[in-house]
Amino acid sequence: MPELPACYQPPVTGRHGRLLVLEGISASGKSTLTRLLADRLDAATLHMVPEPLSSLSGYVNDHGGALTQFAFYLTGALDAADTVRRRLVAGNMVTDRWVNSIIANHTAVNSLDLEAVLAAFTPFLPYLPAPDLTVYLETSEKELLRRMADRPDRSPQDRLLVRRPGLMHRVRALYRMLAAVDPTAVTVITDGKTPEELADEIYALLEERC
Repeated sequence: MPELPACYQPPVTGRHGRLLVLEGISASGKSTLTRLLADRLDAATLHMVPEPLSSLSGYVNDHGGALTQFAFYLTGALDAADTVRRRLVAGNMVTDRWVNSIIANHTAVNSLDLEAVLAAFTPFLPYLPAPDLTVYLETSEKELLRRMADRPDRSPQDRLLVRRPGLMHRVRALYRMLAAVDPTAVTVITDGKTPEELADEIYALLEERC
């Protein structure tokens, strides 16, 4: 990792488990699939910005500027990387989102240039363990809106995606752009498939890879 000095290298090394990442816009089915696949893989699970950091995200998004948000979500990503690395020493991990979710949403919500955001994150990317497979869940806008409407407790992110014109389209486009240059990426269409069918498909893809 030439980008980081020795004092900032990961504190834990060694890897025997597999890392499966699920990426996709809110309501694409990541949380359900994370649980199903973790059962199959005897894996631990993690959200990219875990508690207690996630409880602060609303405040940071409402009161912080773009750079403050960048620093906050970078902190969450590095904390998640430490947790994942410890788990991979002996077991598997399935994560609900990874760094490209942060990049896509941060870029879209703040109307930033993707290349500028990527440049800001790039020095820190080697700190994150590389996934064995990253599954980008592709869901149509019509289906996303239906799922969000059916949720009894829509998250602030769901409400923002519905309320702000063009935001959902922009986030979906950014995911596609990031997947196109991600060597670990596979895109899976979710429309018309049950969670169990999707879990079967993703499990088979992971077994093919490693």
